[in-house]
Amino acid sequence: MSHFYWSDGNQKLLKTSKAWERRFGRKAKFISFNIPRLKSTTGQKTCPYAGMCADICYADQGRMGMPMAKNSRERNLELINSMSYEEFTEHIVDDLQRMRAATHVRIHDSGDFFSRRYYESWIDIAEQVPEIVFYAYTKSIPFLKWDRHPKNFRIVQSLGGKRDQDIDRGQPHSRIFASEEERRRAKYCDGNKDDMPAVLGQIRIGLVYHGTRNLTEDNLVQLRTV
Repeated sequence: MSHFYWSDGNQKLLKTSKAWERRFGRKAKFISFNIPRLKSTTGQKTCPYAGMCADICYADQGRMGMPMAKNSRERNLELINSMSYEEFTEHIVDDLQRMRAATHVRIHDSGDFFSRRYYESWIDIAEQVPEIVFYAYTKSIPFLKWDRHPKNFRIVQSLGGKRDQDIDRGQPHSRIFASEEERRRAKYCDGNKDDMPAVLGQIRIGLVYHGTRNLTEDNLVQLRTV
């Protein structure tokens, strides 16, 4: 039995599994690990470097905003807080070894690396399970240590946070656009249909906003000035 809640029904993850199989001719199983967006019900910040993205965050829209999904993320965070980071690492590794079919883990459809130690725990996990590829979009830029990342640990810096000025644009990074036309004009690859660009380490990943909430004029101005 797993220690934590994992997601494998996300449509984008399913599409990415199929894209991987088409490209490489072998089966893949993409799963994700999530915690609350922005902050927990107890007030703990889970996206410490969120900026304008907080207004249009996907993780509180559609099915991801349903009570069952929110409760599972809260429970994951409660479990993390109830143990040492060494225990957290051990339990995550144990979960993954039980899920023999898993080949890729997306860290955080919801939430982010909320502390340096938590981020480093995921590096430790990746080192202990080298047969699985781990990847994440993050705005926690101050925590990043590129030279510590094993080959199976892929990070995409996400524009729209408080530390955009520290993003290394020579490394993988993503940007949200208001339309496909704007994405193509800026020469960012399509990161909407699946997660292959993040998994493969592409440098410029464009995500066109497709949330259930309409963008405001302020949102549009912010997106176009990132």
